Amino acid sequence: MKKGIDKNSIISMAGIGLSLLALVIIFSQGTVFSFLTTAIVRPFGFVGFWILLPFVFILGLYMLLKQKLVKFRVGLSLWGLLIIILSLMILTSVWSEQTLIPGGELGFGSMSPTYVDALVNLGDNPYNTSYGGGLVGYFLAAILYDSVTKIGAQIICWLLIVVGICLVLNRQIKKLYLLIKNRNGKSSSNLRQDVSISEDDFVEDSFDNVPVTPVVNPNPAPMFAQNDDFGNRDLEMHNFNNTHGLKRATFSFDEDDGEEAMETASFNSSAPSFGAPVFNENENDFARPSYVEPEPFASNDDVYADDNDNIEPAFEEETAPIMPEVTPAVAPVVQQEIVEEKAPEPPVDKLHRPQPKANPIKNYIYPPITLLDYHENSDDAEKNSASTQETTDLINQIFENLHVGAQVVGATVGPCVTRYDVKTNSDVSVTTVARYVKDISIRLGGVPARFEELVQGKPTSGLEIPNAIRTTVGLRESIEKLPNGPKCLRYIPFGKNISGELLSANLEDFPHMLVSGTTGSGKTIFMHSVILSLIMRNKPDELKIVLIDPKKVEMAYYEQIPHLLCPNISQSNKAFVAMKKLVDEMERRYNLFAANRVRDIKGFNEFARANGIQPLPYIVVFIDEYADLVEEVKDIKTPVVRIAQKARAAGIHLVIATQRPSVNVIDGVIKANVSTRVALMVASQVDSISIINQAGAESLLGNGDMIVDCSLISRSLKPRVQGCFVDVPEINRVCDFLRSHYSEQYDPEFLDLEEHDNTPDTSDLPDVAPVDKDMAEEELYKLIKDQIVERDYCSISYIQRTYGVGFPKAGRLFNKLINDGYVARGGDARGSKVLIRSKEGQEQQMGTIEQSTFIPDPSLSGDDNLN
Repeated sequence: MKKGIDKNSIISMAGIGLSLLALVIIFSQGTVFSFLTTAIVRPFGFVGFWILLPFVFILGLYMLLKQKLVKFRVGLSLWGLLIIILSLMILTSVWSEQTLIPGGELGFGSMSPTYVDALVNLGDNPYNTSYGGGLVGYFLAAILYDSVTKIGAQIICWLLIVVGICLVLNRQIKKLYLLIKNRNGKSSSNLRQDVSISEDDFVEDSFDNVPVTPVVNPNPAPMFAQNDDFGNRDLEMHNFNNTHGLKRATFSFDEDDGEEAMETASFNSSAPSFGAPVFNENENDFARPSYVEPEPFASNDDVYADDNDNIEPAFEEETAPIMPEVTPAVAPVVQQEIVEEKAPEPPVDKLHRPQPKANPIKNYIYPPITLLDYHENSDDAEKNSASTQETTDLINQIFENLHVGAQVVGATVGPCVTRYDVKTNSDVSVTTVARYVKDISIRLGGVPARFEELVQGKPTSGLEIPNAIRTTVGLRESIEKLPNGPKCLRYIPFGKNISGELLSANLEDFPHMLVSGTTGSGKTIFMHSVILSLIMRNKPDELKIVLIDPKKVEMAYYEQIPHLLCPNISQSNKAFVAMKKLVDEMERRYNLFAANRVRDIKGFNEFARANGIQPLPYIVVFIDEYADLVEEVKDIKTPVVRIAQKARAAGIHLVIATQRPSVNVIDGVIKANVSTRVALMVASQVDSISIINQAGAESLLGNGDMIVDCSLISRSLKPRVQGCFVDVPEINRVCDFLRSHYSEQYDPEFLDLEEHDNTPDTSDLPDVAPVDKDMAEEELYKLIKDQIVERDYCSISYIQRTYGVGFPKAGRLFNKLINDGYVARGGDARGSKVLIRSKEGQEQQMGTIEQSTFIPDPSLSGDDNLN
């Protein structure tokens, strides 16, 4: 059995190698690996050795434990770390220079190899601190010594270390700076202390009984300009948000200028502006504000008019201190806010619901391919190839005995069948060979044989004979051969054809699929392989699936996985509601496309990623036992057909499976819109024609042997394919992996799948007396005649629904009403017009149809009605 090495295993082995290499270098003194220590200590010295080797060791542990590579981002932090390391190497070179060369002096001016010689001859001991920064540190230190003095070089190194630390901590320093800046801004805004007091105290204590009337300012603009006549440049108007309601007057005072200042009250524009608030005199209580009529003002500018105006100014130039001293006994007054009640927002139309902001899944872990098993066995293919020549000779002998001008010229061994290339003579038709297929099957031991008149790419026909040993096509091998890339995530594998080639197609292009096969044909296994190939290659925010399983057991493995749009559906009425909601979702997506001027889901997702909007996920609906579902809910055909007709561009796809592909279930409309069809072993030739429009599926072998009709694979031929096999333990492992890492992410719109009664209210219609089913037709006619006078229109269907009679009897009663003049002939969608109406309890006969538009006036009497 083949064993594959995945990427995670390679990274883990590389991590182990790096960690072991670091340990070997550290403890390699005096061993055969000491050259590794020398290669690091000589150029980088003691400092570089103990920085580089621990880093390599930690990197190896990270790769071993995390099973992923480290991504280094070149930024300020990395440059700062490099500056710190180089500065330490220079400093240690300066310090170690006195040890290596007592009394020596670094620098290129007195270029002497004494330091280098001492460093080389010192040995390769990484534990000796005399190494300093190695040759690199010595070279950099010599440059600084020639440029500045010795003390200056050390100062520069320490400054570089400080700069490197600042670069490493650049993000934290920025956050600290912004925090300090915000606090300073907040404290500066609080320098002006606001103290709220009652209006009576303010008038008596602060202004020496000078009456002041608060000004109602409907315009929130500042009341004081820079060039005012009073010199009160510190006075300003506070503007409040509309949601704050009324605010009481507050007063402030500037200590620097020694001038008194007052902030006038600014009321909300939406609050009542017909008076000033009056507050309770009690210091600890705040009463509900009442309003008194203020003095009239022409405008805000009139309050601060010139001395020549007749209006007395509200504030004099010299006044007493505005802000009185507040004793500790006085409790602060709590401001009361008048909050406006917001009207409830109207419900959002489901068909125009906007797309939310982007919320992608971070660090998503795809299910590893190792959760699946290998199923192919190369030994089986070799055994089948060995028996091919014997079968070829036997078929040629049969052709000769039956006097058929044909012979086998080659063979192709497939997973389950072998195709023998049959070449006919020039005077023999291919259809002649087709008549002898049953004879060949009998002479070969009763094996099912299938004759294919045309084989793509070959000048011969094909005679398909089952293999003695069937080779299993595993899902793991098929997924590994699928094309990769962001545009190939929705590829699904069908299986291997007779030539051993994997056939696959993009679900976005087909775009819907119909699967049919009897019990034991492999239909459910094929559905599982399609589901697993999609959920293993797509994130939950990229793909959502809907599972409709009337049998309740076939799709139970996938419960609570994050890819589900809604919980598994097993009831027919919920399936009907889910399909209708999918139709609404389709219409909503087309509204989004039209609003953003894109054509399909691909264009919208590109637009969404560029603008920070959540992309739309693809939705794949899997319906099992569709025939049984249609028998229970016949109306489910309507939403299924609508999705099949126009949901391709919206990213909604259907995969329908059924055991009985009869024409009343798979009608012409569905077949016309579901172009991709998979026919497994069916019961009869009629079922094969219903699925793929040709015979042949009835002679399949079962267990995944199928014929695929897909234009993306072949437009002219329908290849025979051995489907992918996946076992139940493999399905459980993949689903358990998804459930253990991520929780379910259902769409709230699809959680309520109960069918709500939308029957219109008929309470305003006249009550109809209950009808006895055994009532004679004459009695029923009298009852109908007495009751329809309360209606405007009448029809045969109304009589059927209301009185519980069949169509023939309702038709006779309706014709009798027309003949007697109660109902007009003809009509529209509402029915035929009732000619005799009851008004105010009295029946008034209109007579003929021509008089039906004449409505008599009951106020007139006698002959006046005729005029």
